[in-house]
Amino acid sequence: MRYARDGWGGGSPLATRTPPSLGGSAGGRHLPGNPTERGSGSLLRKNMNILTIATKDLFGARFNGFALTAALRARGHRAQMAVWNKESAEPWVLDLRRGGRRLAQAAWTRGSRATGMQGLVSPLALSLPRLAAFRAADVVHVHLVEEDWLGELTLPGLARRKPLVWTVHSALAATGGCYHPFACERWRSGCRGLCPQPRSGSPLARVSPALHWQVKRRAYRDAPITLVAGSRWVGERLAQSPLTAALPRRLIPYGLDLGAFRPSLPDERAATRAALGIPADAAVVAFRGGRLAEDRYKGMRWLRAALERMAPAAPVHALVIQEAADFVDLPPPWVVHPLGWVGDERRLSGLLGAADLFLMPSLAESFGMMAAEAMASGTPAVVGEGTALVDVVQPPRGGVAVPSGDVPALAATIAALLADPPHRQAMAAAARRIAEAAFDFDRYVTQHLELYEELSGQG
Repeated sequence: MRYARDGWGGGSPLATRTPPSLGGSAGGRHLPGNPTERGSGSLLRKNMNILTIATKDLFGARFNGFALTAALRARGHRAQMAVWNKESAEPWVLDLRRGGRRLAQAAWTRGSRATGMQGLVSPLALSLPRLAAFRAADVVHVHLVEEDWLGELTLPGLARRKPLVWTVHSALAATGGCYHPFACERWRSGCRGLCPQPRSGSPLARVSPALHWQVKRRAYRDAPITLVAGSRWVGERLAQSPLTAALPRRLIPYGLDLGAFRPSLPDERAATRAALGIPADAAVVAFRGGRLAEDRYKGMRWLRAALERMAPAAPVHALVIQEAADFVDLPPPWVVHPLGWVGDERRLSGLLGAADLFLMPSLAESFGMMAAEAMASGTPAVVGEGTALVDVVQPPRGGVAVPSGDVPALAATIAALLADPPHRQAMAAAARRIAEAAFDFDRYVTQHLELYEELSGQG
């Protein structure tokens, strides 16, 4: 499958079946374990009407509902998607940003951010029930509520009109307003005091989370919303937060096309390296780059410092996907290959498979899609501890986890693995097995269909 652009998201569990709970002891109404798989060609009910609501279609297509909607249509369902930023030409993707909506929403967003009320409610979202696709839907599935145009307080009202599934992509649902609380524990008891992780630059964003927390608690109480967590890390926070503990929830890891993301054959790997001017026996790492000054979650400054500290004796090639500007000046013998966006899945898999290691030392992560993609491509990953990436990689099987922010430990881990080909090769084989067991896309689609059927009374 080819997408014009793609984004990457964070963390994933490794269990292939839903455990009895998603963590915590808050007693949430966890839906019974995963229904029996029926495979991609067998469904309980044909021709369900399913509406997915998200911010974008192509950007982040593998986890924002676009790829899922396309797969549902391929299985014979009347699936549509409504987005705020439409980039595709697909007729089944509805563009919500038409007419004067764009200007009105921009003004609303500026005001809500300035007052610290960002993301609670949006006038545009209140019009969603008037969509013909919404009225016809058997189930509505919402992604990336974190964006301003939708608003978390909109969801209970939508859920009282239609069975509603909310895939939670960060800790936002469980907190008073932050995407990742890091070491802060205030989300468990009201988010009182000054927020150490404000959502915006407004001074009021430091004090508004306590209000957000109370408003959300009232809004979510008895709301008929079913939460989907893509990782155990997210699921545990949903189970432990007083805001979401009582809501039913399901663990469904994100899926990959394991035919597109696969280990390269030896001649394919050699050809990819040759096309980049990389010797067949050279040491190669790959990672998603980012701007150091803007990064809060991905550990870019930590990674940059560790690569500088390594000072390898022989050239090491770095394949930098997305933003490479802050890495192109790594001192010799580093050789940096800026690759930009890579939207074609097979090409991306070939690039990941040409590397000896994939580096994703995130400080906070809710899934870790690129780590899963690298593992499916037969490349072990080095990740940060304390994030959902640990569940994805299953260290020491599919990679190694390093203490968060520890520059010497990260540098030493990368150097040691590059110097130990047999160990890397064993981890590479294990990484592929983990991906096959946990991240199969057909299973991902089937688990969603079974959830939709259950919620719409068709199961």
